[in-house]
Amino acid sequence: MEIAAVQGQGLHPSGRLAVKKIVNPAHSKNAASSMIRLLLWVLVMSAAVTAISWPAFRHPFDVDSVHYIDMAEGRVHTVTKPFSGRIFHPLLAGTLARLTRLSIHQCFVALGICALVTLLVGMSYIARTLGSQELVVLAFMFTPLLAGLAGQYYLPDLLYAALAALFFLFMGRERLWLAAAMLFLLYATRESALLLGITVALVGAYTSRWRMVFATVAVSCLGIMASRWASSLGQPNIHSVSDSAYLVGKVVYNFAKNVLGIKLWTNTLAAKMAGTFPEAPQWKVAIPNGLGLGGIHEVGLYALAPEYPVKTLAALLTTFGALPLVLVMGLARGASSMLRRWREQPMVLGALVYGGAAFVLGTSVGASVERLVGYGWPAFWIAVPVLLQECHRLEGPVLGRFLGYHAAICWGPFIMEEVGVRQPALMVGSVGLALALYVCVGVELRRLGVAGQTDTASPRDVIDRPCT
Repeated sequence: MEIAAVQGQGLHPSGRLAVKKIVNPAHSKNAASSMIRLLLWVLVMSAAVTAISWPAFRHPFDVDSVHYIDMAEGRVHTVTKPFSGRIFHPLLAGTLARLTRLSIHQCFVALGICALVTLLVGMSYIARTLGSQELVVLAFMFTPLLAGLAGQYYLPDLLYAALAALFFLFMGRERLWLAAAMLFLLYATRESALLLGITVALVGAYTSRWRMVFATVAVSCLGIMASRWASSLGQPNIHSVSDSAYLVGKVVYNFAKNVLGIKLWTNTLAAKMAGTFPEAPQWKVAIPNGLGLGGIHEVGLYALAPEYPVKTLAALLTTFGALPLVLVMGLARGASSMLRRWREQPMVLGALVYGGAAFVLGTSVGASVERLVGYGWPAFWIAVPVLLQECHRLEGPVLGRFLGYHAAICWGPFIMEEVGVRQPALMVGSVGLALALYVCVGVELRRLGVAGQTDTASPRDVIDRPCT
Protein backbone atom coordinates (compact mmCIF):
# COMPACT_ATOMS: atom_id res chain seq x y z
CA MET A 1 0.00 0.00 0.00
CA GLU A 2 1.34 3.42 -0.98
CA ILE A 3 1.17 6.26 1.49
CA ALA A 4 1.24 9.86 0.28
CA ALA A 5 4.02 11.85 1.92
CA VAL A 6 3.25 15.04 3.80
CA GLN A 7 5.30 17.96 2.55
CA GLY A 8 4.27 20.53 5.08
CA GLN A 9 1.57 21.64 7.44
CA GLY A 10 0.13 25.01 8.24
CA LEU A 11 -2.95 26.77 9.40
CA HIS A 12 -5.78 27.50 7.00
CA PRO A 13 -7.12 31.06 7.30
CA SER A 14 -10.15 29.56 9.01
CA GLY A 15 -7.86 28.30 11.78
CA ARG A 16 -8.10 24.64 10.82
CA LEU A 17 -5.01 22.56 10.23
CA ALA A 18 -4.13 22.49 6.56
CA VAL A 19 -2.18 19.54 5.19
CA LYS A 20 -0.37 19.72 1.88
CA LYS A 21 0.22 16.41 0.16
CA ILE A 22 2.64 15.42 -2.50
CA VAL A 23 1.21 13.50 -5.41
CA ASN A 24 2.98 10.17 -5.61
CA PRO A 25 5.41 10.39 -8.59
CA ALA A 26 4.78 6.80 -9.63
CA HIS A 27 1.03 7.35 -9.61
CA SER A 28 1.41 10.54 -11.65
CA LYS A 29 3.64 8.74 -14.15
CA ASN A 30 1.15 5.87 -14.50
CA ALA A 31 -1.69 8.35 -15.06
CA ALA A 32 0.33 10.13 -17.75
CA SER A 33 1.18 6.83 -19.44
CA SER A 34 -2.48 5.80 -19.33
CA MET A 35 -3.50 9.09 -20.89
CA ILE A 36 -0.93 8.76 -23.66
CA ARG A 37 -2.07 5.21 -24.45
CA LEU A 38 -5.68 6.35 -24.55
CA LEU A 39 -4.91 9.22 -26.90
CA LEU A 40 -2.95 6.88 -29.14
CA TRP A 41 -5.91 4.52 -29.31
CA VAL A 42 -8.19 7.46 -30.14
CA LEU A 43 -5.87 8.57 -32.94
CA VAL A 44 -5.60 5.03 -34.30
CA MET A 45 -9.37 4.60 -34.25
CA SER A 46 -9.90 8.01 -35.85
CA ALA A 47 -7.49 7.06 -38.63
CA ALA A 48 -9.23 3.69 -39.11
CA VAL A 49 -12.71 5.23 -39.25
CA THR A 50 -11.50 7.90 -41.70
CA ALA A 51 -9.83 5.26 -43.89
CA ILE A 52 -13.01 3.17 -43.98
CA SER A 53 -15.21 6.16 -44.74
CA TRP A 54 -12.90 7.64 -47.37
CA PRO A 55 -13.99 5.35 -50.24
CA ALA A 56 -17.57 6.39 -49.51
CA PHE A 57 -16.65 9.86 -50.74
CA ARG A 58 -16.84 8.60 -54.30
CA HIS A 59 -20.57 8.01 -53.82
CA PRO A 60 -23.04 10.92 -54.01
CA PHE A 61 -23.39 12.82 -50.79
CA ASP A 62 -26.68 12.92 -48.96
CA VAL A 63 -29.13 15.04 -50.92
CA ASP A 64 -29.43 17.40 -47.94
CA SER A 65 -25.75 18.33 -48.18
CA VAL A 66 -26.45 21.14 -50.64
CA HIS A 67 -28.36 23.08 -47.98
CA TYR A 68 -25.39 23.15 -45.60
CA ILE A 69 -23.00 24.12 -48.39
CA ASP A 70 -25.29 27.02 -49.34
CA MET A 71 -25.40 28.24 -45.73
CA ALA A 72 -21.62 27.97 -45.36
CA GLU A 73 -21.20 30.07 -48.50
CA GLY A 74 -23.59 32.75 -47.21
CA ARG A 75 -26.75 31.78 -49.12
CA VAL A 76 -28.94 31.02 -46.12
CA HIS A 77 -31.83 32.93 -47.77
CA THR A 78 -32.10 30.17 -50.40
CA VAL A 79 -32.36 27.33 -47.85
CA THR A 80 -35.72 25.92 -46.78
CA LYS A 81 -36.82 24.98 -43.27
CA PRO A 82 -35.87 23.01 -41.21
CA PHE A 83 -32.33 23.15 -42.67
CA SER A 84 -31.99 26.92 -42.28
CA GLY A 85 -32.27 26.55 -38.50
CA ARG A 86 -29.23 24.24 -38.33
CA ILE A 87 -26.86 27.16 -38.55
CA PHE A 88 -23.94 26.30 -36.25
CA HIS A 89 -22.14 23.68 -38.35
CA PRO A 90 -22.14 25.61 -41.67
CA LEU A 91 -21.37 28.82 -39.77
CA LEU A 92 -18.20 27.19 -38.42
CA ALA A 93 -17.23 25.98 -41.89
CA GLY A 94 -17.86 29.38 -43.47
CA THR A 95 -15.96 31.22 -40.73
CA LEU A 96 -13.01 28.83 -41.05
CA ALA A 97 -12.96 29.36 -44.82
CA ARG A 98 -12.87 33.14 -44.39
CA LEU A 99 -10.06 32.96 -41.83
CA THR A 100 -7.92 30.59 -43.87
CA ARG A 101 -7.19 29.79 -47.48
CA LEU A 102 -9.09 26.52 -47.28
CA SER A 103 -12.03 25.81 -49.54
CA ILE A 104 -15.49 25.16 -48.10
CA HIS A 105 -15.02 21.48 -48.89
CA GLN A 106 -11.73 21.35 -46.98
CA CYS A 107 -13.26 23.21 -44.05
CA PHE A 108 -16.07 20.68 -43.77
CA VAL A 109 -13.49 17.87 -43.90
CA ALA A 110 -11.41 19.51 -41.16
CA LEU A 111 -14.47 20.03 -38.97
CA GLY A 112 -15.47 16.41 -39.50
CA ILE A 113 -12.08 15.11 -38.37
CA CYS A 114 -12.05 17.41 -35.34
CA ALA A 115 -15.58 16.34 -34.41
CA LEU A 116 -14.63 12.66 -34.74
CA VAL A 117 -11.62 13.05 -32.43
CA THR A 118 -13.67 15.11 -29.96
CA LEU A 119 -16.39 12.47 -29.88
CA LEU A 120 -13.92 9.66 -29.20
CA VAL A 121 -12.03 11.61 -26.54
CA GLY A 122 -15.26 12.69 -24.88
CA MET A 123 -16.60 9.14 -24.82
CA SER A 124 -13.31 7.87 -23.40
CA TYR A 125 -13.53 10.35 -20.53
CA ILE A 126 -17.18 9.42 -19.95
CA ALA A 127 -16.21 5.75 -19.76
CA ARG A 128 -13.43 6.60 -17.31
CA THR A 129 -15.83 8.68 -15.20
CA LEU A 130 -18.29 5.79 -15.00
CA GLY A 131 -15.66 3.13 -14.37
CA SER A 132 -16.24 1.44 -17.73
CA GLN A 133 -13.38 0.08 -19.80
CA GLU A 134 -12.40 2.80 -22.27
CA LEU A 135 -11.09 0.45 -24.93
CA VAL A 136 -14.21 -1.69 -24.76
CA VAL A 137 -16.40 1.39 -25.24
CA LEU A 138 -14.26 2.43 -28.21
CA ALA A 139 -14.67 -1.08 -29.60
CA PHE A 140 -18.44 -0.74 -29.24
CA MET A 141 -18.24 2.53 -31.17
CA PHE A 142 -16.19 1.11 -34.05
CA THR A 143 -19.18 0.59 -36.34
CA PRO A 144 -20.34 1.45 -39.87
CA LEU A 145 -22.52 4.10 -38.21
CA LEU A 146 -19.46 6.04 -37.10
CA ALA A 147 -17.80 5.58 -40.48
CA GLY A 148 -20.99 6.77 -42.17
CA LEU A 149 -21.12 9.91 -40.04
CA ALA A 150 -17.50 10.63 -40.92
CA GLY A 151 -18.16 10.01 -44.60
CA GLN A 152 -21.13 12.40 -44.75
CA TYR A 153 -19.16 15.25 -43.25
CA TYR A 154 -21.31 17.95 -44.85
CA LEU A 155 -24.13 16.94 -42.51
CA PRO A 156 -24.14 18.23 -38.90
CA ASP A 157 -24.63 14.77 -37.38
CA LEU A 158 -21.01 14.12 -36.38
CA LEU A 159 -20.61 17.58 -34.85
CA TYR A 160 -23.91 17.07 -33.02
CA ALA A 161 -22.63 13.77 -31.62
CA ALA A 162 -19.37 15.39 -30.47
CA LEU A 163 -21.22 18.23 -28.72
CA ALA A 164 -23.61 15.72 -27.14
CA ALA A 165 -20.66 13.70 -25.81
CA LEU A 166 -19.25 16.85 -24.21
CA PHE A 167 -22.70 17.65 -22.82
CA PHE A 168 -22.98 14.25 -21.13
CA LEU A 169 -19.39 14.48 -19.90
CA PHE A 170 -19.99 17.87 -18.25
CA MET A 171 -23.31 16.64 -16.92
CA GLY A 172 -21.67 13.60 -15.35
CA ARG A 173 -18.95 15.74 -13.77
CA GLU A 174 -21.55 18.24 -12.51
CA ARG A 175 -20.20 21.11 -14.61
CA LEU A 176 -23.71 22.46 -15.02
CA TRP A 177 -23.04 25.67 -16.94
CA LEU A 178 -20.58 24.02 -19.31
CA ALA A 179 -23.26 21.42 -20.01
CA ALA A 180 -25.76 24.25 -20.56
CA ALA A 181 -23.41 25.88 -23.09
CA MET A 182 -23.14 22.60 -25.00
CA LEU A 183 -26.93 22.26 -24.97
CA PHE A 184 -27.33 25.71 -26.53
CA LEU A 185 -24.88 24.79 -29.30
CA LEU A 186 -26.80 21.56 -29.84
CA TYR A 187 -29.99 23.56 -30.43
CA ALA A 188 -28.13 25.64 -33.01
CA THR A 189 -26.87 22.45 -34.69
CA ARG A 190 -30.08 20.40 -34.97
CA GLU A 191 -33.64 20.86 -33.78
CA SER A 192 -33.56 17.31 -32.38
CA ALA A 193 -31.86 18.87 -29.34
CA LEU A 194 -35.41 19.54 -28.14
CA LEU A 195 -35.76 15.84 -27.30
CA LEU A 196 -32.52 16.02 -25.30
CA GLY A 197 -33.71 19.13 -23.45
CA ILE A 198 -37.04 17.53 -22.53
CA THR A 199 -35.30 14.35 -21.39
CA VAL A 200 -32.75 16.12 -19.21
CA ALA A 201 -35.46 18.29 -17.62
CA LEU A 202 -37.50 15.19 -16.78
CA VAL A 203 -34.45 13.36 -15.42
CA GLY A 204 -33.58 16.41 -13.32
CA ALA A 205 -37.08 16.48 -11.87
CA TYR A 206 -37.02 12.73 -11.21
CA THR A 207 -33.71 12.97 -9.39
CA SER A 208 -34.67 16.24 -7.58
CA ARG A 209 -31.87 18.20 -9.23
CA TRP A 210 -33.77 21.44 -9.65
CA ARG A 211 -30.79 23.54 -10.73
CA MET A 212 -30.42 21.16 -13.65
CA VAL A 213 -34.10 21.56 -14.49
CA PHE A 214 -33.92 25.35 -14.33
CA ALA A 215 -30.76 25.55 -16.43
CA THR A 216 -32.13 23.12 -19.02
CA VAL A 217 -35.43 24.96 -19.39
CA ALA A 218 -33.70 28.35 -19.61
CA VAL A 219 -31.18 27.21 -22.20
CA SER A 220 -33.87 25.37 -24.16
CA CYS A 221 -35.93 28.56 -24.43
CA LEU A 222 -32.87 30.48 -25.66
CA GLY A 223 -31.91 27.68 -28.05
CA ILE A 224 -35.39 27.43 -29.54
CA MET A 225 -35.52 31.21 -30.06
CA ALA A 226 -32.08 31.20 -31.70
CA SER A 227 -33.01 28.31 -33.97
CA ARG A 228 -36.28 29.97 -35.00
CA TRP A 229 -34.48 33.22 -35.73
CA ALA A 230 -32.01 31.38 -37.95
CA SER A 231 -34.88 29.56 -39.66
CA SER A 232 -36.58 32.88 -40.41
CA LEU A 233 -33.58 33.86 -42.56
CA GLY A 234 -34.39 31.11 -45.06
CA GLN A 235 -37.36 29.95 -47.07
CA PRO A 236 -40.53 28.23 -45.75
CA ASN A 237 -40.64 24.44 -45.79
CA ILE A 238 -41.64 22.72 -49.01
CA HIS A 239 -45.27 22.44 -47.88
CA SER A 240 -45.55 26.09 -46.71
CA VAL A 241 -47.11 24.94 -43.44
CA SER A 242 -46.31 25.87 -39.84
CA ASP A 243 -43.36 24.26 -38.07
CA SER A 244 -45.63 22.17 -35.83
CA ALA A 245 -47.75 20.96 -38.74
CA TYR A 246 -44.59 20.13 -40.69
CA LEU A 247 -43.24 18.07 -37.79
CA VAL A 248 -46.49 16.14 -37.34
CA GLY A 249 -46.81 15.49 -41.06
CA LYS A 250 -43.19 14.40 -41.28
CA VAL A 251 -43.67 11.82 -38.52
CA VAL A 252 -46.92 10.52 -40.03
CA TYR A 253 -45.39 10.21 -43.50
CA ASN A 254 -42.21 8.47 -42.41
CA PHE A 255 -43.94 6.20 -39.89
CA ALA A 256 -46.32 5.03 -42.61
CA LYS A 257 -43.45 4.35 -45.01
CA ASN A 258 -40.67 3.06 -42.75
CA VAL A 259 -42.77 1.07 -40.27
CA LEU A 260 -46.01 0.19 -42.09
CA GLY A 261 -44.70 -0.01 -45.65
CA ILE A 262 -47.25 2.51 -46.97
CA LYS A 263 -45.88 5.27 -49.19
CA LEU A 264 -48.08 8.35 -48.95
CA TRP A 265 -48.32 11.17 -51.48
CA THR A 266 -49.05 14.90 -51.50
CA ASN A 267 -49.12 17.35 -54.35
CA THR A 268 -46.27 19.31 -52.73
CA LEU A 269 -44.02 16.25 -52.50
CA ALA A 270 -44.77 15.37 -56.11
CA ALA A 271 -43.84 18.90 -57.21
CA LYS A 272 -40.62 19.13 -55.20
CA MET A 273 -39.48 15.49 -55.46
CA ALA A 274 -40.50 14.42 -58.94
CA GLY A 275 -37.86 11.71 -59.04
CA THR A 276 -39.33 10.07 -55.96
CA PHE A 277 -42.89 10.16 -57.34
CA PRO A 278 -42.55 9.65 -61.12
CA GLU A 279 -46.08 8.28 -61.52
CA ALA A 280 -49.55 9.27 -60.42
CA PRO A 281 -50.71 7.97 -57.01
CA GLN A 282 -52.96 4.95 -56.79
CA TRP A 283 -55.51 6.97 -54.87
CA LYS A 284 -55.85 10.62 -53.88
CA VAL A 285 -58.35 13.02 -52.38
CA ALA A 286 -58.66 16.79 -52.35
CA ILE A 287 -58.09 18.68 -49.08
CA PRO A 288 -60.75 21.27 -48.15
CA ASN A 289 -59.56 24.85 -47.85
CA GLY A 290 -59.21 26.40 -44.42
CA LEU A 291 -57.36 23.54 -42.72
CA GLY A 292 -54.10 25.49 -42.53
CA LEU A 293 -52.13 23.00 -44.62
CA GLY A 294 -50.36 25.60 -46.74
CA GLY A 295 -49.64 24.34 -50.21
CA ILE A 296 -51.02 20.84 -49.59
CA HIS A 297 -54.22 20.52 -51.65
CA GLU A 298 -54.22 16.78 -52.31
CA VAL A 299 -53.11 13.73 -50.37
CA GLY A 300 -53.15 10.09 -51.38
CA LEU A 301 -51.66 6.63 -51.40
CA TYR A 302 -48.77 6.27 -53.79
CA ALA A 303 -47.82 2.60 -53.34
CA LEU A 304 -47.27 -0.23 -50.91
CA ALA A 305 -43.56 -0.62 -50.12
CA PRO A 306 -42.93 -3.65 -47.86
CA GLU A 307 -39.17 -3.35 -48.37
CA TYR A 308 -39.03 -0.28 -46.13
CA PRO A 309 -40.13 -2.04 -42.90
CA VAL A 310 -37.52 -4.73 -43.56
CA LYS A 311 -34.91 -2.01 -44.00
CA THR A 312 -36.05 -0.38 -40.75
CA LEU A 313 -35.86 -3.68 -38.88
CA ALA A 314 -32.36 -4.27 -40.21
CA ALA A 315 -31.29 -0.82 -38.99
CA LEU A 316 -32.71 -1.46 -35.52
CA LEU A 317 -31.00 -4.84 -35.24
CA THR A 318 -27.60 -4.03 -36.69
CA THR A 319 -26.71 -0.36 -36.08
CA PHE A 320 -25.49 -0.98 -32.52
CA GLY A 321 -24.53 -4.63 -32.83
CA ALA A 322 -25.28 -6.79 -29.79
CA LEU A 323 -25.95 -3.85 -27.46
CA PRO A 324 -29.73 -3.52 -28.04
CA LEU A 325 -30.17 -7.10 -26.83
CA VAL A 326 -28.22 -6.32 -23.64
CA LEU A 327 -30.48 -3.34 -23.01
CA VAL A 328 -33.68 -5.27 -23.71
CA MET A 329 -32.60 -8.06 -21.34
CA GLY A 330 -31.77 -5.51 -18.66
CA LEU A 331 -35.13 -3.75 -19.06
CA ALA A 332 -36.98 -7.05 -19.06
CA ARG A 333 -35.33 -7.90 -15.76
CA GLY A 334 -36.68 -4.75 -14.17
CA ALA A 335 -36.94 -1.28 -15.69
CA SER A 336 -38.10 0.29 -12.43
CA SER A 337 -35.18 -1.14 -10.50
CA MET A 338 -32.80 0.18 -13.15
CA LEU A 339 -34.25 3.66 -12.73
CA ARG A 340 -33.82 3.44 -8.97
CA ARG A 341 -30.22 2.22 -9.26
CA TRP A 342 -29.29 5.05 -11.58
CA ARG A 343 -31.11 7.78 -9.67
CA GLU A 344 -27.75 9.04 -8.38
CA GLN A 345 -26.25 8.94 -11.89
CA PRO A 346 -28.35 11.43 -13.90
CA MET A 347 -25.90 11.30 -16.82
CA VAL A 348 -26.46 7.56 -17.26
CA LEU A 349 -30.19 7.90 -16.77
CA GLY A 350 -30.39 10.78 -19.22
CA ALA A 351 -28.32 8.87 -21.78
CA LEU A 352 -30.61 5.86 -21.42
CA VAL A 353 -33.90 7.74 -21.77
CA TYR A 354 -32.78 10.15 -24.47
CA GLY A 355 -30.92 7.50 -26.45
CA GLY A 356 -33.78 5.03 -26.23
CA ALA A 357 -36.31 7.63 -27.36
CA ALA A 358 -34.07 8.80 -30.22
CA PHE A 359 -33.50 5.17 -31.28
CA VAL A 360 -37.23 4.49 -31.53
CA LEU A 361 -38.20 7.85 -33.05
CA GLY A 362 -35.43 7.49 -35.64
CA THR A 363 -37.70 5.08 -37.49
CA SER A 364 -40.28 7.81 -38.10
CA VAL A 365 -38.59 11.19 -38.48
CA GLY A 366 -36.85 10.87 -41.83
CA ALA A 367 -35.88 8.78 -44.80
CA SER A 368 -32.33 7.85 -43.69
CA VAL A 369 -33.38 5.40 -41.00
CA GLU A 370 -29.88 3.93 -40.56
CA ARG A 371 -28.52 7.38 -39.75
CA LEU A 372 -31.47 8.59 -37.68
CA VAL A 373 -31.67 5.59 -35.34
CA GLY A 374 -27.97 6.27 -34.79
CA TYR A 375 -29.00 9.28 -32.71
CA GLY A 376 -29.74 6.73 -30.01
CA TRP A 377 -26.01 6.15 -29.43
CA PRO A 378 -26.00 7.56 -25.84
CA ALA A 379 -28.16 4.65 -24.66
CA PHE A 380 -25.81 2.07 -26.18
CA TRP A 381 -22.39 3.67 -25.79
CA ILE A 382 -22.93 5.21 -22.33
CA ALA A 383 -25.72 3.38 -20.49
CA VAL A 384 -25.27 -0.19 -21.80
CA PRO A 385 -21.56 -0.43 -20.81
CA VAL A 386 -22.61 0.60 -17.29
CA LEU A 387 -25.31 -2.06 -17.35
CA LEU A 388 -22.76 -4.67 -18.36
CA GLN A 389 -20.39 -3.42 -15.69
CA GLU A 390 -23.06 -3.70 -13.02
CA CYS A 391 -23.80 -7.29 -13.93
CA HIS A 392 -20.47 -8.77 -14.96
CA ARG A 393 -17.00 -7.64 -15.96
CA LEU A 394 -16.52 -9.21 -19.37
CA GLU A 395 -12.89 -10.28 -19.61
CA GLY A 396 -10.62 -12.59 -21.56
CA PRO A 397 -12.25 -15.09 -23.93
CA VAL A 398 -15.75 -14.08 -22.83
CA LEU A 399 -15.12 -10.46 -23.79
CA GLY A 400 -13.53 -11.61 -27.05
CA ARG A 401 -16.58 -13.68 -28.01
CA PHE A 402 -18.97 -10.87 -27.12
CA LEU A 403 -17.02 -8.33 -29.19
CA GLY A 404 -16.85 -10.84 -32.03
CA TYR A 405 -20.64 -11.26 -32.07
CA HIS A 406 -21.05 -7.49 -31.79
CA ALA A 407 -18.69 -6.79 -34.70
CA ALA A 408 -20.31 -9.45 -36.89
CA ILE A 409 -23.79 -7.97 -36.35
CA CYS A 410 -22.56 -4.42 -37.10
CA TRP A 411 -20.27 -5.13 -40.02
CA GLY A 412 -22.11 -8.05 -41.61
CA PRO A 413 -24.42 -5.88 -43.78
CA PHE A 414 -21.52 -3.58 -44.69
CA ILE A 415 -19.39 -6.50 -45.85
CA MET A 416 -22.26 -8.11 -47.75
CA GLU A 417 -22.87 -4.86 -49.62
CA GLU A 418 -19.19 -4.44 -50.43
CA VAL A 419 -18.98 -7.94 -51.93
CA GLY A 420 -21.95 -7.22 -54.19
CA VAL A 421 -25.06 -8.44 -52.37
CA ARG A 422 -27.96 -6.24 -53.45
CA GLN A 423 -31.50 -5.56 -52.35
CA PRO A 424 -33.67 -7.26 -51.24
CA ALA A 425 -31.23 -10.07 -50.43
CA LEU A 426 -29.04 -7.64 -48.51
CA MET A 427 -31.75 -6.62 -46.05
CA VAL A 428 -33.09 -10.12 -45.60
CA GLY A 429 -29.57 -11.45 -45.07
CA SER A 430 -28.80 -8.68 -42.58
CA VAL A 431 -31.91 -9.43 -40.52
CA GLY A 432 -31.28 -13.18 -40.61
CA LEU A 433 -27.63 -12.83 -39.60
CA ALA A 434 -28.49 -10.42 -36.78
CA LEU A 435 -31.23 -12.66 -35.36
CA ALA A 436 -28.98 -15.73 -35.46
CA LEU A 437 -26.16 -13.90 -33.67
CA TYR A 438 -28.62 -12.41 -31.17
CA VAL A 439 -29.48 -15.95 -30.14
CA CYS A 440 -25.78 -16.66 -29.57
CA VAL A 441 -25.37 -13.45 -27.56
CA GLY A 442 -28.48 -14.20 -25.50
CA VAL A 443 -27.25 -17.68 -24.64
CA GLU A 444 -23.84 -16.28 -23.70
CA LEU A 445 -25.29 -13.57 -21.48
CA ARG A 446 -27.66 -15.93 -19.69
CA ARG A 447 -24.87 -18.40 -19.12
CA LEU A 448 -22.86 -15.59 -17.55
CA GLY A 449 -25.81 -14.49 -15.47
CA VAL A 450 -25.99 -10.99 -16.95
CA ALA A 451 -29.76 -11.16 -16.97
CA GLY A 452 -30.06 -12.94 -13.68
CA GLN A 453 -28.97 -10.42 -11.08
CA THR A 454 -31.28 -9.60 -8.23
CA ASP A 455 -32.84 -6.17 -8.34
CA THR A 456 -32.12 -5.32 -4.72
CA ALA A 457 -28.34 -5.20 -4.85
CA SER A 458 -26.61 -1.85 -5.14
CA PRO A 459 -24.60 -1.11 -8.30
CA ARG A 460 -21.32 -1.29 -6.40
CA ASP A 461 -22.23 -4.64 -4.83
CA VAL A 462 -23.12 -6.03 -8.24
CA ILE A 463 -19.89 -4.76 -9.79
CA ASP A 464 -17.77 -6.26 -7.06
CA ARG A 465 -19.21 -9.75 -7.22
CA PRO A 466 -19.30 -12.18 -10.15
CA CYS A 467 -22.60 -12.75 -11.93
CA THR A 468 -24.47 -15.89 -11.04
